[in-house]
Amino acid sequence: MNRGVAVWQGRVYVGSTDGWLHSIDATTGRRVWKVDTLVDRDRRRPYTISGAPQVAGDVVVIGNGGADFGVRGYVSAYDLATGALRWRFYTVPHDPRTGPQEQAHLERALATWDRDAAWSFGGGGTVWDGMAYDPALDLLYIGTGNASPYDWHERSPRDGDNLYLASIVAIHARTGEMAWYYQQVPRPPAVVSAPMPQPPALVATPAEIARGAVLYNRFCGRCHFFGRAVLPDLRRMTPATHALFADIVLRGAFAAKGMGRFDDVLSAADVQALHAYIVSEAQRAYTAEQQAVTMGGGAAR
Repeated sequence: MNRGVAVWQGRVYVGSTDGWLHSIDATTGRRVWKVDTLVDRDRRRPYTISGAPQVAGDVVVIGNGGADFGVRGYVSAYDLATGALRWRFYTVPHDPRTGPQEQAHLERALATWDRDAAWSFGGGGTVWDGMAYDPALDLLYIGTGNASPYDWHERSPRDGDNLYLASIVAIHARTGEMAWYYQQVPRPPAVVSAPMPQPPALVATPAEIARGAVLYNRFCGRCHFFGRAVLPDLRRMTPATHALFADIVLRGAFAAKGMGRFDDVLSAADVQALHAYIVSEAQRAYTAEQQAVTMGGGAAR
């Protein structure tokens, strides 16, 4: 899934699911430059890009997704002409025991987190879409997403608002420094309401989906109960996770996050049926949400 592109002075800027940002000549279709936006690619963190870039002055800014599966949120600004990194803005602090924070706003935020927080999960706060730029003020506005992990009892048990999760943040586009923030949900609870992501196309028979439902209830339902999940709601998987689904279930691609492998009890055909059922349920939920938004007069995100 891709939520859009940015077009500016004869260039098209687009992010790809695998974390690269591309600058393309709008006339010829020739790629002018591309940059790797992922800071933890060597650690195989489950980052992805599905959102549209935002042109802000003489930079193009891109965020990413992945907070549902354990990453640290940030946006990166690149020179429009060359693709050189101009600045990077992290939305949540890192483990203070590993060294000083990268920026002043993170030092201030650190007081709102438990020192013994679940830092290995990254903290979340990804900016997966929905940025805006005010050229008169030279301010970039971003919205940060849900926490990682969701539950504050696990994430930061000794209180704190956990800045800058679930916040609107204004950034000086020229320098990458914070101007102001407003936290919409202080100390985000276990579940923060978010739009249902658009699921991939479904290519499966009704019989395969029905078989997947049986397998899901047997192997997944206890933890990943739709709507009230102890672990992430699998209907909300990112495009990258959908693509990795078989590797996650059969080959332990998420073993570092505590997700076991099931190749001893599930076959490749079983996993295909499981995935078909999840996509079917995701499409059902996505369609219902879009209908509700339309009837309510809002704009679907």
